[in-house]
Amino acid sequence: MIVLGMVAGLVLAALPGLALAAWGCRPAGRWRWAFALALAAPLGLAVTSALFFLYAVVFSPGTGFGYYVALEVLVGLVSLIVVRRVALERGEREAESRAASFGALGVLGVLVLVALVLSLGRFASEVLQNPDGRWDAWIDWNLRARFLYLGGEQWIAGFSPSLQVGHTEYPLLLPGAVARLWFYAGDATRLAPVSLAFVFTYGSIAVTGLALASLGRPGQGLLAAFTLACAPSFLEVGALQYADVPLAFFISSSIMLYCLHVPRRGADRKRESVVLGLSLGAAAWTKPEGLSFLACFLACWIVFEGVFHGQARRQFAKPSLWLAAGLLPALACLAILQIQFDGSNRFLSDRQVPEVIQKLTDPERYLIVTRAVLAHLWVLGGWRLGVIPLGLVALSLAIRDLGREESWAAAGATAMLALTALSYAMVYVISPQGPRNLLPTSLGRLAAQLYPAFIFLVFFRLESPLKKHSAVRRQAA
Repeated sequence: MIVLGMVAGLVLAALPGLALAAWGCRPAGRWRWAFALALAAPLGLAVTSALFFLYAVVFSPGTGFGYYVALEVLVGLVSLIVVRRVALERGEREAESRAASFGALGVLGVLVLVALVLSLGRFASEVLQNPDGRWDAWIDWNLRARFLYLGGEQWIAGFSPSLQVGHTEYPLLLPGAVARLWFYAGDATRLAPVSLAFVFTYGSIAVTGLALASLGRPGQGLLAAFTLACAPSFLEVGALQYADVPLAFFISSSIMLYCLHVPRRGADRKRESVVLGLSLGAAAWTKPEGLSFLACFLACWIVFEGVFHGQARRQFAKPSLWLAAGLLPALACLAILQIQFDGSNRFLSDRQVPEVIQKLTDPERYLIVTRAVLAHLWVLGGWRLGVIPLGLVALSLAIRDLGREESWAAAGATAMLALTALSYAMVYVISPQGPRNLLPTSLGRLAAQLYPAFIFLVFFRLESPLKKHSAVRRQAA
């Protein structure tokens, strides 16, 4: 019954996620539908986590839970209707790339399958060694979930700053999702956080590959999925139930949705903008770094969409308003969390302006951070000499001659990711603990947050080797 309850909870979460992804991505071909399916469970978990949080605030966790389940069932039925309508209205099939032969794609597909099987062994090994995850999972995510599940009317005590345990100001996507599954299962089983770790880890791999395939690059998509499946540090961070991999999913999905969104400039982009806003909101609802990414994304959105591109004011304003509409649910939940539960940020509280200025003007701090980042590049993704595989890829594959809109999308997405990385570096610079103390324990996890989006952008910019192979064969014939 525990497993059946968890499966029911996951399915009821995935249904609204699928409806939103299908509605927003306008799937017309198999790759776009597969991309929508890859978005479904994580996006649905973000939506139902926020809904569960609002239910807990208005009532209390466990009070009238049957009515809450009925609400989710109703949402699931409406979601099925939406998916069916989208399937009917997009009945025509988009022209899919035939540049790469099925045989060549099949070989790459087998390699990806082998990599995924081997990665499952590593993932399972980490889970068996650390079934409760590690420090952040214990003290921030699963502890808060236990307050939601067991606290009854006193569940708010788990978010009081006076508790002095962990980060009480952190958003509640993961604690809410774990507690919700526990209520469905009827038990605080370890399977709930482990299943969420699996969904987000392998969802990140799937969405990266399928986003490229839906953009007409199935070969690059398979290569990107292979690269992520072979990244041991990314798999380890996911298996240890850190929030960095769920955040990585929403950062990468936001970047991918932006790259799908830009080529439709001038058309009706209401749907795409709303779903993009939901993905950005989910990142902010996952971890404080998600708010940093949101700020960087919006800054680049204004610059690339509103300033550099020179769009008419109305063409820029309409998708921006719909983007804000998608952001609204997550921002409302964050506001309730901060105001009602006094979720003051310990990192920012009691900081004096002169102290921050002194740290910002200390060149040694910049040097320490720069050295640590450059050293980490050599083990990027958990590989020794980790920059070499990507360097070889860049040397062996020609830079793709992108169209004007795709080039603009790649430039905007790269700026978003680079600005986010810079904001992370500046946090180390002004950190009260000092970068020497903070870097060894957190740099690898911060890199994991950006790794899937980075891999996506690398392969988005590169020409497919399968296309070259097909061209050579045609010339030889």
